[in-house]
Amino acid sequence: MISTLHRMPRSETLPLDIGPSKWHCQKHGGHRHPLRPEPWLIWLDDAASEMHYAAALIETWLRGGLEIGGRHQRVKPSDIAVLYPRRRPDAAVTALCDRLNVFTRVVLPAGDKPTGTLRDEAVKILPMHSARGLQFRSVVLLWVDQLSSPFRSRNDSIDRGLLYVAMTRAEDMLVILHSGSSSYVEELYRALGTGPP
Repeated sequence: MISTLHRMPRSETLPLDIGPSKWHCQKHGGHRHPLRPEPWLIWLDDAASEMHYAAALIETWLRGGLEIGGRHQRVKPSDIAVLYPRRRPDAAVTALCDRLNVFTRVVLPAGDKPTGTLRDEAVKILPMHSARGLQFRSVVLLWVDQLSSPFRSRNDSIDRGLLYVAMTRAEDMLVILHSGSSSYVEELYRALGTGPP
């Protein structure tokens, strides 16, 4: 599966060391909080490519584990969450569930029709705002470029807080996928000291 990940057109993966020894802290309200591992920030051609990349990555983790802090560690489905912006259409989330259900159990614990609970031994797929207070070893953020609201009345601080909450759910691995540009995506590239491809 890993070769499929690297063959996707125009995808750019930042080769960042994400082990716990490389965690960094940010001054926040007088306290120092770990920002967790540095993210992999990956640009793909479109939202469907993001979904396929996420599914292939999750399958790779479940079959082969993760290298964390110089040690190979097994990954269980319940260690993984996929978070998406609240405005993403349900059809795309359903398609992702179908793709993941080929090789593992998936639950949608939030929304109008939950398919399981947070306690289930399964990959969790949640809107970003539903992940507040939760922690997962590995987190994939989908469609991050679609986070900011297109409405004039949008509140930038709410969107920024939502992205912060989503990014800080990861304990060992954070993968941020996008297929377009936005002020948040550009800010992430600047924070990582690189530019978009």
